[in-house]
Amino acid sequence: MQQLLGLIEAYGKSCRASTAPASDALYAEICQFLKLHPMSPAVSLPIDIRDTASPTVASMLAVWQGSVQSTPTLARHLPLDRDPGPAVRFAHATTHTAWVGFALGMRAAARLR
Repeated sequence: MQQLLGLIEAYGKSCRASTAPASDALYAEICQFLKLHPMSPAVSLPIDIRDTASPTVASMLAVWQGSVQSTPTLARHLPLDRDPGPAVRFAHATTHTAWVGFALGMRAAARLR
């Protein structure tokens, strides 16, 4: 567990320092440690957020994209290029992971009353 935490910490530092080759190598090492198989230069969560509850995907997406665009650090690190198709899937794995986390958090918050 300590080894995994060390890898994740090093990965975070290399991402913040924008050292892409080091980040990619550390990411591959984390995937290997967790026995994940990268599908692309970065593994994307195989999760789609669908309209089954409130708030809607469209409303969450508008808020989330607005937040990313208006925050310089997020805008620099989370490209908003989307994969074609009806589902909200971002081309960059980190962006997609951040979107899924935001959407799941919004849905969970909506259930807390």
